[in-house]
Amino acid sequence: MTTALNLGGPVASETIRDGVTVLTLEHEEDLVPATGGWGHPSPNRLTVSRSVLEAGVEYDEAVPAHLLVRYQETAALVDASDEPRLVEMRERVAAFTGGGMGEVTRWVARRETDPPEFSPP
Repeated sequence: MTTALNLGGPVASETIRDGVTVLTLEHEEDLVPATGGWGHPSPNRLTVSRSVLEAGVEYDEAVPAHLLVRYQETAALVDASDEPRLVEMRERVAAFTGGGMGEVTRWVARRETDPPEFSPP
């Protein structure tokens, strides 16, 4: 069985193939998931949604509910949950990853605005 995790992406209108289970984390104030339209009901789609912004507070970011740090907080709540479908999802991920911590790779991409002159071989 294939398992997918979506953090704040616009995937609600995507049809889920047979044999694929999707866990989607969404924030009620996040504009990005809302651009995905209305969902296709599926027993293989589990959506966890919560409010992450405080009423009356002004935020500096353009889309403050879409920040990775807020999705990390929501993911931590999912990890701590004893809801059976979330437990099953964590078990699937642990079986795939071996249950350990992953490796982090950081890289930087740069676009050259003035490419070097082409010299034929």
